Amino acid sequence: MNDIHYYELCFFHDEDDSMATQGRCSFCIKTEISPVISNDVALSILFGDNPSEYDKVLMANLTCIIEVTAEEAKWLFDTDGLTIRIEKEYGVFYTR
Repeated sequence: MNDIHYYELCFFHDEDDSMATQGRCSFCIKTEISPVISNDVALSILFGDNPSEYDKVLMANLTCIIEVTAEEAKWLFDTDGLTIRIEKEYGVFYTR
């Protein structure tokens, strides 16, 4: 089995408490893609092939991607349901 990697995607500077911007948020993805994951691939995993208008706003305001440990991902995000394994041309990831 390949190694599992978790990535936190931060929007509107959620990674920096000194830059408290409106709408800031972050999400986590679970993949078999080893560091470093590209912005385009991470956003495709998170939002899929048909992002909503709100998703597009978030996509335009991605400020960083941080690899986090499995423990951090479980503590900060709801990752328990990410069990369906998907294979795409850019790699393997997990979804609900």
